[in-house]
Amino acid sequence: MLLIASQVLFAAGSDLPVYTALGGDFELTGTQGKSVSLRDWRGKVIMMTFGFTACPHICPTTLMELTKLQTSLGDAASQVQVVLISIDPQRDTPEQLRRYLLSFQSSPPVNQPANQQVLINIEGLTGTQDQIRDVAKRFGVAYEHTDEIAHSDRIYLLDTQGQVRQIYARQGQFDQMKKDVLQLIPRRGFCDVLPSKISTLCREYWSR
Repeated sequence: MLLIASQVLFAAGSDLPVYTALGGDFELTGTQGKSVSLRDWRGKVIMMTFGFTACPHICPTTLMELTKLQTSLGDAASQVQVVLISIDPQRDTPEQLRRYLLSFQSSPPVNQPANQQVLINIEGLTGTQDQIRDVAKRFGVAYEHTDEIAHSDRIYLLDTQGQVRQIYARQGQFDQMKKDVLQLIPRRGFCDVLPSKISTLCREYWSR
């Protein structure tokens, strides 16, 4: 059952709203130079932010926070996709984004054994000025190119259907973001972050 309130829906089974006035499918260019659309990640929870590779402070801090969140999920990290959409497409080519994001993909696991590798899913997207402007407008992102690039600082949480479910200020909300992500991870993925014995029982239950 969905309850409508000021262009926000509340989905059964979660206390997170659905921001119906924001988002929608889009198509941009990924780090491999190929077309990537939001629907390509259906079935995954998405943590998405807007920024640029020459950003000195806020953008790298945000990406470190998001990769830290991913690694804290252990095996369930594969259920989460981190996305950076560049608002500086003239300089942020697919290759530039690929090189920039490599350093975040090698982030060490959090609270995991040293020999345990955690997959970090992070992708950078770019496009034409018009494409970026259109996507930014869909998500209510404001930015301006002057001597420096000024932009709004938000992280968007999207569910497995690509719907916007929460919006965060960039810093200081790690615990809340993780709690919300765990609500949206498909149940079998959620089982993976539980203690071993409970995780086994959880997977057996949902496989019935």
